[in-house]
Amino acid sequence: MNSPRDQVADTAATEPSARTDIIIAGRVFVPAGEIETFAAEARATYPIAAANPGNVSISFCV
Repeated sequence: MNSPRDQVADTAATEPSARTDIIIAGRVFVPAGEIETFAAEARATYPIAAANPGNVSISFCV
């Protein structure tokens, strides 16, 4: 019987589309008077992230 580690190795060897997903999450404090500036700067990162061929999703909320 194959161990889980062996199964992962077998999958990676036989499925070229197998990939590793990385999720990055964070939390920042933004003073109330700077929220609009923060939101504008965060929106400006969207084209940069979208241009990365490995990007699946980017989001933020205030």
